Amino acid sequence: MIEKSGKILFVMIAVSLLAAPVAARAAEIEVLVVSPRIISQDATGLFDQTATGHANIGMGEKAYLRVTPQADENWSGIEWSITQRPAASQAAIPAATAWTIAIQPDAEGVYEVTFSGVRNEEKVILSKNIVAASFVGAGVLLNGVLTGPQCVICHRENANGWKETVHAKLFAKYLNGEKTGRYQASFLQWHTLGYNPDPLARNSGFDDKMDALGIGADDFVNQINQAYRLRHDRNPKNDPDNYAALQDSLKDRSNVQCESCHGAGSLHNGNTARIGFTWSVRFCARCHDDFDESAKPYAKDVSGHSALVPLFRDYPVLLKTDCAKCHSAKGFVNIAVQNTPGAVYYEDPDANAVSCAACHDPHNGQYDKLLRFQGNVKLDSGELFENGGMGSVCVICHQSRIQTPLETFIATNSAGPHYGPQADMLLGVNAWDFGVPFDSADPTKYKIHKDLVQDTCAACHMAKTPANGFNAEGALVGGHSFKIVNRMGTASQDDDVSNVLNACRPCHLTIKTIDRPVADYDGNGKAEGIQTEVIGLLKKIGLALQANHPSIVIADDGYLEVPASVFNQMSFNEKAALHNSRMVYRDGSFGIHNPRYAVEALQRALRAL
Repeated sequence: MIEKSGKILFVMIAVSLLAAPVAARAAEIEVLVVSPRIISQDATGLFDQTATGHANIGMGEKAYLRVTPQADENWSGIEWSITQRPAASQAAIPAATAWTIAIQPDAEGVYEVTFSGVRNEEKVILSKNIVAASFVGAGVLLNGVLTGPQCVICHRENANGWKETVHAKLFAKYLNGEKTGRYQASFLQWHTLGYNPDPLARNSGFDDKMDALGIGADDFVNQINQAYRLRHDRNPKNDPDNYAALQDSLKDRSNVQCESCHGAGSLHNGNTARIGFTWSVRFCARCHDDFDESAKPYAKDVSGHSALVPLFRDYPVLLKTDCAKCHSAKGFVNIAVQNTPGAVYYEDPDANAVSCAACHDPHNGQYDKLLRFQGNVKLDSGELFENGGMGSVCVICHQSRIQTPLETFIATNSAGPHYGPQADMLLGVNAWDFGVPFDSADPTKYKIHKDLVQDTCAACHMAKTPANGFNAEGALVGGHSFKIVNRMGTASQDDDVSNVLNACRPCHLTIKTIDRPVADYDGNGKAEGIQTEVIGLLKKIGLALQANHPSIVIADDGYLEVPASVFNQMSFNEKAALHNSRMVYRDGSFGIHNPRYAVEALQRALRAL
């Protein structure tokens, strides 16, 4: 998504109602993910430990539970209680009449936590099992070989893939001085398994193994920082290998392991109700709650990838269709990446989001950044998108999805190309050429960003976040927001919100605005910015179509609302002009992705009208 003139241009998708919506969602107990950001912003003092959001936790760790009332509900007499517990437990629930509570199990076993209350004069009772367990470890990683009898004994394929990832080597890299010279004791909770200095958290985590060996957190901090200094003294003979000398009991709890993501597993033993799994972006945020080097937190998911969650929640029948391929994390992995489609991909709201786990595979280090795919992508229309680098995974979904001959599609499809045809625009394909091939003179001019930008989509849309980190609306820019932001008409060096310099200046050395001045493409007598010129062309096409079909509505940004009945009355040239207009508009960049192709596609359409 690219911002223009200080407002974000959102693409609104109209969806035919395929079935009556499901009934209103019942009240439920949610187990919360708690990150350092949430702790730092909590004014109540409730959140003082991070939490995975899973119902299986290390014994002595805290689980945070919440019931969220709906705006139209009238509740009274709410109360939490522990209705089942291990015999040795004395755990209690402080503030048991609040909507959000914490429970800290003090013995291994299953705790049934019950919520009760009166909603709209009807008694409601909900329950959730919290499993308090110990950490067992993935298996000792010795000389690159995983040894059991821990997670690896049953999940060898996943474990063998995991051991090649950066997660499996993270603490080792710190110990050997490869990561930072400013290590702190608090970092141990992210780079080891089960580290929790709370006196009640005796669950066979890394800190418990440290205590048994008489090693303190400061010992590791000093060792890591000294290792960094030695590795950067320009004398390779001083480069340390502290991890090789680490005791096996600590290696067994080092790095980011299976249980770091799936929760403590000593009571798992094949019982899926006693191990955690989720597709939720919130879960990854427990650790990945900062962006780039600026150490500023995500305020919310602002990328738009989860925008359709409510739709799929209310109309789950949609996830029985091909929509699941790109709008569901599980659907994307199973259909688009692994080509093993199933019938239904609706489980809960989290499952529907195109989340971290959709694009990144924590069990596979084959591709850069743990991406699930990196290579050539054949578009639905038949063209091959080659050498996309890390942007290849984006191309799988960001295409027009035209599956019939273009002329037939234009003549018969009133809905037009699918939203998000960025791959088509980058390649310069699937706009109607009105009889003259776009690449007849010089094909390189029609896909310059595609050919020159390494890693394509990812190179620009994941540019470093600016110093401020947020735009005026409080939304994150840069990084995983995928947003490129600039206030049109301002000097970027005076605008610490804009990241246009980070995204564009590596190539465009003098650029100060995304909407950079070009020629007078829309014929209004003024040479304006590329996005302004493209919007001008979109509006002119709309006016030309509107002259013959008055019921067409033209939006301020050039979007055309064309009733299906009007589409059926159009000539082929009119339909082709509408198709090109929609292709350029739905690309969302207003000419940035492929300026020459976008402008010529619209100019040819205008001439044909």
